[in-house]
Amino acid sequence: MTEQRLGWLNQPLPASARAMQRSARSTRGQLLTA
Repeated sequence: MTEQRLGWLNQPLPASARAMQRSARSTRGQLLTA
């Protein structure tokens, strides 16, 4: 997961970064729920 985070963090597009953060949060919620 750290590699993926570094990858999107290096991207200069804030919109994509926000999208990744949202997807990451939703994924965490699903994992916590499961």
